[in-house]
Amino acid sequence: MSEAKQGKQGMTGGSVRKRVGMRGSGRAPGLDMTGERGVPENNGRMEPRRGWRDMPVGGAISAAGSAIEYQTGDWRSIRPLHSKERCINCLMCWVYCPDAAIMLKDGKVEGIDYAHCKGCGICAKECPQKVHAIEMVPEGRIKAMEEDHHGS
Repeated sequence: MSEAKQGKQGMTGGSVRKRVGMRGSGRAPGLDMTGERGVPENNGRMEPRRGWRDMPVGGAISAAGSAIEYQTGDWRSIRPLHSKERCINCLMCWVYCPDAAIMLKDGKVEGIDYAHCKGCGICAKECPQKVHAIEMVPEGRIKAMEEDHHGS
């Protein structure tokens, strides 16, 4: 190997995968922290879902279609609350959601996938003003409402 190549390799510290701690597909299949099965890998094995701490440094996308592997919903400080009663199922929230967190069933909004929703508020902004079926609520208020509901 030439000195130029050795110097360059030494400067980068080897492969990027080793430096940033990206995990390959050599992990054992199993359940994630929520008890759910993981996601299928290319070789057919089930891999555990990964959280934001497992993302590569710099947010590099290692493979197409890998967003479902990372549960990034814990980034959120505000949460969209969907009202089925108000919703007219125009699907504007679904079209504009950058995380594909709007769940549909039979062409209608079924709910929001909070494991992947980052709370950006685009869905609430795109919801027609007259309808206002999605309201952005601080996570602290949600937790207080849940405690009140479970405490009664």
